[in-house]
Amino acid sequence: MQNEHKHVPFFPPIVKPLAKLRFANLTPYAPDVHICLDGHNTEKNLKYRNFTGFSNVIAGEHQFSAYLPDKPQMPIFNEKLFLPAVNRMTYCLIGNPRQFRLLSVNNSQKPPRTQCFIKFVHAASNMPPLDIVMVNEKEIGNGLKYPRESRNYIIPGGRHEIGFRLYNRTVLTTGPHSFVNGKSYTVFVIGQPNAHPPLQAIVTES
Repeated sequence: MQNEHKHVPFFPPIVKPLAKLRFANLTPYAPDVHICLDGHNTEKNLKYRNFTGFSNVIAGEHQFSAYLPDKPQMPIFNEKLFLPAVNRMTYCLIGNPRQFRLLSVNNSQKPPRTQCFIKFVHAASNMPPLDIVMVNEKEIGNGLKYPRESRNYIIPGGRHEIGFRLYNRTVLTTGPHSFVNGKSYTVFVIGQPNAHPPLQAIVTES
């Protein structure tokens, strides 16, 4: 008897789209936090001013929670997130004990190879809108409110000092920092004016 060849249909594996994200602890009222996604610890003891690296997570809806290390059963923030595919996102824990919140920052746009992108994030909860954002004393934006992110601005690569003004008075400067053409950067304004921890700016590569 001739062997019969049976056709077995081929079903390609299902590839689920991925989101790329990182977390940041930008509230001085939570010096250390545990970050959880869907009930699993993603990051333990994430200190104030610190960022995780970017990680791949299946895109879609996830449950985000943040806990203080000494109160693991009482989240200080708990919310469902929808993580979009492909986009690089930064999720920042900000606010104060009256209202902790999560600020999402889109890091997905890429600049031309011969220039840089820079955007600014106002994450200082007790700070009024920042009137002027400067690079090397040249104004590039204004009216940045809490809790908001600016659009991307184009700057040339090189070493730049960044400044912020409030009511026509410079309240914060940082740098000079080195910026490389073809890369994107985000500057986070955090802390408290005239208090501790002080107002400061953190420059990160996006």
